Amino acid sequence: MDEDLIEDLLREKFSKFSKTCSVIIMKNNDGKSRGFGFVNFESSEDAQKAMQAMQGALLGSKHLYVKHFNSNVDDKILQKPFSLYGHLTSAKVISYA
Repeated sequence: MDEDLIEDLLREKFSKFSKTCSVIIMKNNDGKSRGFGFVNFESSEDAQKAMQAMQGALLGSKHLYVKHFNSNVDDKILQKPFSLYGHLTSAKVISYA
């Protein structure tokens, strides 16, 4: 399925819960989907409502799942377990507070 169509489908599905600020499918250098994306809402409450409702929903041939960290996780905490496997070039927790 075309990645632009997938973004449109995600926007349509998630807009049922609230207005989406942005919807993006992450792509590799060839423009192909990396198999994940992000949907941003105006409020964390709207995002929480959508996460609960869409967890496990089927989109095309893939089931959706939503992952997130506890609010106390920062860049330093994120780096710690991964650094056991070698030198990290970067690790960043993105937060929309």
